[in-house]
Amino acid sequence: MESKADAAAVILKERGLPYERGLALMHADETARLEALEVFETLGAKAVAAKLRKSLRDAGVAVPRGKNRRTRTHAEAVHQARAQGLTAPASAATFSN
Repeated sequence: MESKADAAAVILKERGLPYERGLALMHADETARLEALEVFETLGAKAVAAKLRKSLRDAGVAVPRGKNRRTRTHAEAVHQARAQGLTAPASAATFSN
């Protein structure tokens, strides 16, 4: 059976309100709460993501580490450099400048 929080999350998604959707998901089951955490991390809502992460851990839920924007950006740049055929030393020289 769908909870009120789940129903609200569906409506908020349809309306294009991701932050509010995440807030609704925070009040649903564990799977939905983990989805809310991903929503907040994607939006860069660090404070609410940290609060939710702590709440989940306190409840004994295994929580994945947060997304690191710098690491993601660097990994994307490395992938692009490799796709262009740059060798590891050449791509390293590109990033050190």
